[in-house]
Amino acid sequence: MSDLCQNHDFVASHILLLQHDTHDHNGSALSASQIEFKTLNDKRIVVRSSTGEILTTEGFPLRRRVCIQDVELITNFSDYLNGSEKFALVHIDHPLIGTIIRKIDIPRGITQKSSNGSDARGTLVRDLIQKSWSSFENILRLHPDWSSILNGYFNRYRSTPLTEGPYEEVFRMIVRKVHAKMVNDELFQKIPHLYDLIFDYVELNLFDDIWIRVVNLHRKDEIDTERLQYLSINELETELYQRKYEKFQLQNVTIMEKKINLAINSFVRLPLTHNHAEKADCLINTLQSLSNTREQDMDMKNIPITMDADTLMSFFVLVICRTKIKNIKSHLFYLKRFSKDENSIKFGILGYAISTLEAVVLYFDGLKGTEKLKKMQDNSYNARKLNILLSDKSTEQDTLDISQFRNYLELRTSQGESVLSQCIINDKNWLFCELLKNYEEKFPLEDLLDDEMLDGSTLLIQALKFDNSEAARIIVEILQHSCTEEELRSYVNRADKCGRTVAHYLTHEMDILESIGKYINWRFRDSNGHTPLFTIFRCYDQQNYESVVSAAFRSAVQWYQANGEEFQFSDHEDNKGNTLLHIIKNNVAILLNCDNIDVNCANRKGLTPLMIYARYNRLDNVKKIICDQRIILEKSQYPTFSNSFDYARNPLVLKELISQEIKNTAFGLAFVHHLKYEAPSWYFHVTVKIGTGADLKYKTVKLHIKTLQSLFQVLVKMRVASFLPLEKTLKDLSNIYKSRIPSVVKLEIFHFFHMLTDCFDVLLKQDHFKKLVLRESALVSWIRSQDKKCDGLRKVQKRRNSVKPEEIGIITSFLRFNLGELSAVKLRLMIMKKLLLFLNFKNTDLTHSCKLFSSFGTEYDLAQNRLLFKDLELGCWVFGRDAIVTFVREIVFLENCTKKLLDDVEQLLSVDIPEWWKCYGEFLELHKIYRQKFPNLTRNNVGTGIIASFFEGKREKMESRLSSDLVDCKKKLTKVGDRITFTHEVLAEELSKYMEFKSNFFINGILRRAVKENINILKGRLVEMHKRASYRRNNKDEDNSSDI
Repeated sequence: MSDLCQNHDFVASHILLLQHDTHDHNGSALSASQIEFKTLNDKRIVVRSSTGEILTTEGFPLRRRVCIQDVELITNFSDYLNGSEKFALVHIDHPLIGTIIRKIDIPRGITQKSSNGSDARGTLVRDLIQKSWSSFENILRLHPDWSSILNGYFNRYRSTPLTEGPYEEVFRMIVRKVHAKMVNDELFQKIPHLYDLIFDYVELNLFDDIWIRVVNLHRKDEIDTERLQYLSINELETELYQRKYEKFQLQNVTIMEKKINLAINSFVRLPLTHNHAEKADCLINTLQSLSNTREQDMDMKNIPITMDADTLMSFFVLVICRTKIKNIKSHLFYLKRFSKDENSIKFGILGYAISTLEAVVLYFDGLKGTEKLKKMQDNSYNARKLNILLSDKSTEQDTLDISQFRNYLELRTSQGESVLSQCIINDKNWLFCELLKNYEEKFPLEDLLDDEMLDGSTLLIQALKFDNSEAARIIVEILQHSCTEEELRSYVNRADKCGRTVAHYLTHEMDILESIGKYINWRFRDSNGHTPLFTIFRCYDQQNYESVVSAAFRSAVQWYQANGEEFQFSDHEDNKGNTLLHIIKNNVAILLNCDNIDVNCANRKGLTPLMIYARYNRLDNVKKIICDQRIILEKSQYPTFSNSFDYARNPLVLKELISQEIKNTAFGLAFVHHLKYEAPSWYFHVTVKIGTGADLKYKTVKLHIKTLQSLFQVLVKMRVASFLPLEKTLKDLSNIYKSRIPSVVKLEIFHFFHMLTDCFDVLLKQDHFKKLVLRESALVSWIRSQDKKCDGLRKVQKRRNSVKPEEIGIITSFLRFNLGELSAVKLRLMIMKKLLLFLNFKNTDLTHSCKLFSSFGTEYDLAQNRLLFKDLELGCWVFGRDAIVTFVREIVFLENCTKKLLDDVEQLLSVDIPEWWKCYGEFLELHKIYRQKFPNLTRNNVGTGIIASFFEGKREKMESRLSSDLVDCKKKLTKVGDRITFTHEVLAEELSKYMEFKSNFFINGILRRAVKENINILKGRLVEMHKRASYRRNNKDEDNSSDI
């Protein structure tokens, strides 16, 4: 890159010119979102502001698309680049021309072998088979004669009777004959697995015909499970509910229910299968789910009982009853008769799966007509009846006698709902209490703790999810009186399938929250990355939001303290970077009292909490947070560079923001904050301070852009506040939107607002001017009247007495003294500006180098090498980028004010006063000549003749000419002297004002403002460092626990 930067074509290709048009070389206009620029070497690029992209076009050797990474305004620090005070710098991810060659090669270690080689081999085989299948289909598509041969075989099979069996021998005969023909054809000789492809192709085309015949064959002999749909897990012949099983735990039942649900989800796909492989895969997945041998289920809890063949068959029976799948025998027949390899159905996992399905079918056949089947059907019927009664909202206490269902209280639904769960879900709290009171042997405390649905919801979670506050309070009361603290802690922190614990659902139950808050793990995150505290803060539909939020935050802080830790706000950020400050609806004061919080932190979208409050009209939060000393009101969002003032649409919110920000200006009198288009013109919004003490208030006025231009033009003519850079302000005003890149324009307007604010802050110190600004109509009238006065009084007011050399000497001494003072101030400001700019550049370089260096760690293959680059960070910087920008911006304004006065002083010392001395010397010289030539000028009226008259006339003409030159010289001397004295008087007044302005502005407008902003930035960095340290500690603890 350094070599490229020394190439003229490379550098010139990256410098854009503002003198451009918006049309391409063909004359067609570009779209509004595309802006065309010329480069310094007459090439063209197009900027797409909507996508943040730059495209190279005419003149570039290659068409490239690069992305804009960042945009900033660089203050000119060079003494030889005088084109502009600021330059826009656009960072892109790749050069527009040239090729970057990497100089550093990353050492590569030996890559770790795949943890599962069989998966890689299986994927490769599947890819090869898929490729072979595509080749096989393409050959058939390109050779219609083969399609005709195959269709002939297919028609032969379809011609067989529908009611005489599936004719599996005919099917296999077709496969063999087709294979015998294709294997000798050159078209198919290079295709691997040809027999398997032919089998799959024939099966694909004949499946529907085969399936009709299989179903017809078993139509009268199929098993019927319709009346067993509500069969409960406790009715199965397993050791889960056997009386001799002394160590019964409901937790084991809930684990098996989840396995059964997984098996149901697999088995329910059986009717949707259309070939032998799909049916086999469906059956195998079902049995693997029951036995917990699927790889995707390995993270689940182990099966609590021994899974022998009889137990597996019993659970499989329940799966078939609950899925209500028909034609079970037909599926079994197809699996046994239409396999590609007969050995696969006799041995291995598929053989075991088919034998298990066959045993289930035989089990159902053996049940036909038995008392056992009748009992099972009666139990299913009663379970269905109880379920309907519990689900019916109209069922009252008088109409439901639970004692008649005493033998069915242990039933559980297909969703894992116990009778207690159904009472909670359907608001039958009277029955819930009755069951706990009168049937304690059926519902012991252990079962209350272990009872949960398929989604992992405990009884307490169910009560909270279904807004059953009464049941939730009953459960909490029972647990508090009957459980140990460890049991309580374990229960309330048990997560459901969404990763949510009890605390995630305590958004409306403040009493329960306060009673069990000390047992909650407030750091626990759900599947969305939300902690319980984050969820409670995010729930805005609470009537007592402030109370619930305060109680939750108080409980969380106490939990941290009980664990010997300080409350960490970083533990409660979501995956989008939103903190508790971002999401809190009101009562933000409870968070602002903490020291370890960054009130200016931005989420992934670049939005700060204040921007969120302004955007959603959270006025109470706005009032609280702007009073916090750590707040940075003008922090911008990247890449739009919008701030809180841009997001504030509510006038009340905007008023609060402005009234606080105006205090940060140098004199606290004015603040320019918006430039809005209100058809058909643009208006500046300026807020002005009115009154003091108890009468203090702020008023926002709109000034037309032409009014502002006219105002500054008149002020320049009047030489009012002449040390202000009014001419430069007018120039920048005319250049607004000249760059046309939205992000650059936004930055330029932001800087221009501050320049206007500083100008108005000085101008409004004059009371009459403040009154004029408050009413635009009065201001326009004043501008017109002053403009006429300035035009009528162009001549400098004449003095009664001519300027004496002594006065010029005094003026010169005064000016030279101030020239030295102003030059010294300008030099110091320039040095300070350059130091700050280079400090920013070096910080930026160091940041980029650090990121680039740390990114090398991701390219190492060996874990021990990657650790070298882990957590690489620099926290030693003492200046934040935004604070430096503020420093430089205000220093430049003061430098411009100083330079304005310095130019006026130099104008007098270098031009006007030397001109006066020159005129004064000419006047003395003319006067000397006149006295020499005409020492005693007297007129003699007595005639002396012709000769005497001739000489006398010539003498009079010379005297007249010298007199005229003396008069003209004196007029010029007087004019220059009057201009000097007038300018000196105005300049002396302005110097006095400047000296007063300089001290206050340097302290309040530069030091206090920038230092305060920098301190707040550093506080945010300190919080970020603590956050990273906390992450490292947590990760280290997790690593240590995993090693143990």
